[in-house]
Amino acid sequence: MNHVIGQMQTSDWDQVRAIYLEGIRTGDATFETEAPSWERWDESHHPFGRLVLRDDATVLGWAALSPVSKREVYRGVAEVTVYVAESARGKGIGRALLETLINESERNGIWTLQASIFRRTPQAWNYIVAVAFAKSAAASASRSCTASGATRCSSNAGARRVHRLNCPRNSARDQPGFSTGGGSVSTLCCF
Repeated sequence: MNHVIGQMQTSDWDQVRAIYLEGIRTGDATFETEAPSWERWDESHHPFGRLVLRDDATVLGWAALSPVSKREVYRGVAEVTVYVAESARGKGIGRALLETLINESERNGIWTLQASIFRRTPQAWNYIVAVAFAKSAAASASRSCTASGATRCSSNAGARRVHRLNCPRNSARDQPGFSTGGGSVSTLCCF
């Protein structure tokens, strides 16, 4: 296998969209019920931080950053999206994409990354926390985590801090037009 992470091109959209649709069908990846057009997706994401992992010409996974707000004070805050093709899951592709995306976000002035994760997919939470701390492990071997209603993890020496905020099922996301698939969501912020 010849795995290469590169910038997403417009010509990748059909494969990226197919992977996105696989995630939508699981009911565990997004509140969306359909994949957008390229134009709608393109306008809602940063021009940087659009990655694909390819095996030759086949896209096996993708990751992207989108702004959380148009307000200037939030210019350094981005939402993380990572999707891996069903046939390629469990092979470290998501982790590789996320690590590369974190590096790219830092090169482009992003100081906070956030992701929303369904609580019924704890494996996603676990690998994101592992990646978020991987770069800061050398800076500090000391981390403290508490498991209560909200999990707060932090490292010393200016290393990353990860916060898990739980959103109840009856949140605004459960309004008409949103589908939670019967679960609640955790939002992860790394800063």
